[in-house]
Amino acid sequence: MCPFMTLDREAKTPLSRQIVKGVVEGIENGLLLPGDKLPTERELAEELDVARGTVKNAYKKLERMRLVKTRQGSGSFIIRDEELTERIQRENASGMVAQMVAALKGYGMQAEEIRQLVDLALCQDANKRLNLAIIHDSPEILLDCKKQLGYLPGVSLSIFIEASITEDQSPETLLGGFDVIVVPSSHYENVIKMLPNLQERVIEAAISPANDTIIQLTALPRGARIGIICRTNSFLKTVRGILESFDFHSDRILSFFEMDYTVQTYFPGGIDALISYGDAHIFTDPDFAFRNEEFLVKGGCLIAFHHQVERGTLIYIEDRVRQLLGRTTVPGRR
Repeated sequence: MCPFMTLDREAKTPLSRQIVKGVVEGIENGLLLPGDKLPTERELAEELDVARGTVKNAYKKLERMRLVKTRQGSGSFIIRDEELTERIQRENASGMVAQMVAALKGYGMQAEEIRQLVDLALCQDANKRLNLAIIHDSPEILLDCKKQLGYLPGVSLSIFIEASITEDQSPETLLGGFDVIVVPSSHYENVIKMLPNLQERVIEAAISPANDTIIQLTALPRGARIGIICRTNSFLKTVRGILESFDFHSDRILSFFEMDYTVQTYFPGGIDALISYGDAHIFTDPDFAFRNEEFLVKGGCLIAFHHQVERGTLIYIEDRVRQLLGRTTVPGRR
């Protein structure tokens, strides 16, 4: 009789409220149409095995919501209101937005950031995509930035080592198909000189060690013996520079290149902490699991050194993407 109605007797939600919810969902899903007659209080109470008073309270609530009209001697009917479905949908939508905003604020996001994300989602067009390039001299850092920007809707991400741009005979041809080009502050001037006709597409990005990485580093004793496992000299230089800025002793910082660092060449005793980028083989290769566990048991510390595009730059990138997605053409696009 009521395929749209199910009750969860284990839930904390009162049964009368569950009945109201069932009717509302039946209207939303088209199972209940304007003019449809609901079961009588006695019929629904028997079918759901609840007290008649529970059904009566639910029907009164539905009447107050202007969803149901009860006619003495005839029964309860879904109101014939052409705006009924739209009103319910808007009320539900308002509740969903409120829940979303509360959740995002719980992440520490400000109103402007939330508005920016909503605008981005509204601008998304399945038939339109933007191409975004990220340039850096460290592939380890590029991987972090690409992951961080992966949430941008309607955007295809590509990464470029700065040397590949510098060594290319025609950098503007190489990057001409990109709508947005993200470049760290340290390389901005150099890249701008190579791309004089694409300057309006270039965004200067503040890129820094992630907060959790900084917390882990600052927790280490300043006299700690630290090993860095790197893929490139640029990453090694960056990490070493950060450590020295925190007053770690340079003569107690050792390094290994990833290709030379195997289970057999695992750092000998005396190392207090091992640092590498997030996707390094010591974190992703199962062969290192036992060695890592052994190192941790002995009091060692493993740190995945992550970088992040800073918040202000993220907001700027989001705004640029939103503006471009809202246009039919991109200025200067070849």
